[in-house]
Amino acid sequence: KMEELAEHGLFLPPNMHGLTDEQIEELKLKDEWGERCVPSGGAVFKKDDIGRRNGQAPNEKMKQVIKKTIEEAKAIISKKQVEASVCVTMEMVKDALDQLRGAVMIVYPMGLPPYDPIQMEFEDKEDLSGTQAGLSVIKESEAQLWWA
Repeated sequence: KMEELAEHGLFLPPNMHGLTDEQIEELKLKDEWGERCVPSGGAVFKKDDIGRRNGQAPNEKMKQVIKKTIEEAKAIISKKQVEASVCVTMEMVKDALDQLRGAVMIVYPMGLPPYDPIQMEFEDKEDLSGTQAGLSVIKESEAQLWWA
């Protein structure tokens, strides 16, 4: 989802998902958070074909801040760590999340809308029920870790 933030800007309010610009205008819907949350350095319009993001993407410099941080965070939790005999700890995962949170604060100092899945993940409030991602979640009581 961070890549989508870098490419297409903020998540639209749930009542505006998938609507065309004409439908939004006809229904007189307004993205109040989109008006408040302008990326540092200004925005570049890049339409989200799926209709879930507002299209007000960060400029190239700020986009690179997000993308570079994504790569660094992925490297921290990469399976290559296993090949290098590095034990990935919960602390390392938290550090990766903190780096991502920091990148978002650099690009969006005013924060993200409360309904944005990235913000919800940072606050550990994301509701995955009814989504494809929700099918991948394993309850703690049913989880097992095996190694040889």
